[in-house]
Formats: sequence, structure tokens, C-alpha cells
Amino acid sequence: MRRRLKILEFALSSLWRRRFKNLAIIAVYGFVIAVLASILLMTDALRGEAEQILLGAPDLVVQRVAAGRHDLIPIEYAEEIRALPGVGEVRPRYWGYYFDAFTESNLSFVGIDDEAPYELELLDGRLPSAPYECAVGEGVARVRSTGVGHELTLISHDGLGVIFDVVGEFRSPSSILTNDLVVFRNADLVELFGIPEGRAVDL
Repeated sequence: MRRRLKILEFALSSLWRRRFKNLAIIAVYGFVIAVLASILLMTDALRGEAEQILLGAPDLVVQRVAAGRHDLIPIEYAEEIRALPGVGEVRPRYWGYYFDAFTESNLSFVGIDDEAPYELELLDGRLPSAPYECAVGEGVARVRSTGVGHELTLISHDGLGVIFDVVGEFRSPSSILTNDLVVFRNADLVELFGIPEGRAVDL
């Protein structure tokens, strides 16, 4: 035991003689390890969020491009795609972005018919099933101070105010999805955005 204490004393005295040099080495190594740990933590978090998003994503998205820009696609294209070998189901999708003047932020709007496009966990209420109903993510409910039983006022494509009844509040395993998401019926979203009949955002 005494021999080991002498070795420890020698090691400590050696470190103390070059204390500034050793402190500098420790600081550099600590900084490098902290940077690497931060990068690994960030990439792991982003990978986890991406995996959660892809769980509810379609296998293939078909969009129409005109003049190098995303354009609305005719719904009749769905019949041609459905006839291709290996295609199981084709659905028109309605979604878009909305600038909210109250919070000065962009919100994501998604339309549904029978089921939500993502795995949503209802915290209160239900998903919209009647005209002029919507469900909001917990982030939207927080910044707009709204929730089940309240109203959400939006400006339609023609500049008129439209009032929606909030019938549900939800969240999902990925906060990226629900922080700015509002869910409507497809028909209400088509009317709000002024999407022409027979067109969809994508398939």
C-alpha cells in the first residue's frame, strides 16, 4: 500500500511541476470531446425525428412541376398511376403553408378524409369530421391560446375571415410535425386555399 502511495505521490508531483501545460492539454481534450459529443447528440436527435416522420409518410409522392416549380396536379392522373403494376393505392393530398399574422409565423395545414396522414396522439377531443372544424397541434394551441371548445380564425385566399371550431388537440412522437400543424377536412382546406376543382397538391 505504501509503495502505491509513493507512485501516486510521484505522479501527482510530476503533474504539478508542469501544471500549466497539463491544464492546457486537459482543456483542449475537454473541448474536443464536448464538440464531438454535441455533434453526435444532434445527429442522433435529427435521425430520430426523421424516422418518426417517415413512419407515416407515403411510399411515393407524385408532384406536378411546371416551369421548374411545384404546381397543382390533376386528380385524374391518379387513375393512370393506379393502373401501373405494383401500385396498391393512390390518394390525392391537400396541404399547404399559411402565414399567421397573429403570431407572425408559418403554420402547416393538412387535409384529411378518413384518417390522419401521421401518427397523431389526441390529447383532447377528436379529429375534424364536420364542416368548419379543425384540430390543432400542441404548439399551435400554445401560441394561439386556443384549444378544444375555442375558435380559430383564419384568412382565406380571397381575403375573408373564416372561423373554425377547434374540436381536437394532438401531439405526435415527432415534435417537428405537431408544433405548427393544423388538421382540417379536405373540403375545408380546398375552400380555404381556393384550390380549383379536380386538382390536388400532390398524389
